Amino acid sequence: MSKPKFKVGDKVRVFGTEEGVVTYGPVRSAFNTYELFVVKQDAGERAFKVSDLESAPETLVFTVGDTVTLTTRSGAVATVEYGPFDDRDVYVVRLVDEPADPDDVRTFTAMASVMRPALREIKVGDRVRVIRDDPRTKTGEFVGRTGTVRTVRDVDGTRRSLPYRVKLDDPSGTWDDDSWWVTEVELLDGPAADTVTHNGITYDLSACYRDRDGDMWRLKRVGDVVRARETAAGAAPTESSSSLANVVTTWGPLTRVTD
Repeated sequence: MSKPKFKVGDKVRVFGTEEGVVTYGPVRSAFNTYELFVVKQDAGERAFKVSDLESAPETLVFTVGDTVTLTTRSGAVATVEYGPFDDRDVYVVRLVDEPADPDDVRTFTAMASVMRPALREIKVGDRVRVIRDDPRTKTGEFVGRTGTVRTVRDVDGTRRSLPYRVKLDDPSGTWDDDSWWVTEVELLDGPAADTVTHNGITYDLSACYRDRDGDMWRLKRVGDVVRARETAAGAAPTESSSSLANVVTTWGPLTRVTD
């Protein structure tokens, strides 16, 4: 018998959004077709399939003066005024903007689990790395991969858990368009933006690579595709150059030149 994915006391996310704690399980469904766990949330306890759950990330720690977004308030931005207290999990925060409702308070307490570091808004065309992919389909398969944002949904839209469609640099496992809808991404800055991962290997686009015959290749991102061109040709890769994927398949493996 395989080891259960979760155990009583584990913190989990349901459908990639709301968090809860496993209180019972695992148990099998009525016809023994899938595994269930009972999860306690604010609204009470309920049984969920394993495929509906994922491990909750570690609790983040913030300091006074940090700017955060609040997942319970549609991403409203607030400043940390005090904390943490109550076992390092609760903070006093103050909304940056006045509440739309004049009867609503501007300063209140918030748990770390609903707070996220305030980052620049993800936009179409951004280079990103996938942090959490689809909690229901091929979960975890695309985590860590890099790509380009093709679509951004309103986080309060009908598919709140999948706001980003990312065209992946390594499209293996996708069904069409080399893209996948994902839950959370992070912006790539600096050197990280100049890398691409293909078949589990990360290539530095600023480096040169040697193929199995000893020939040298230069890499460059042209549009949505990383292209490769022999250094003997002199110029950088262009749209007509072979894709990195084709070069790896035909002349690989490629070894980075370090001297």
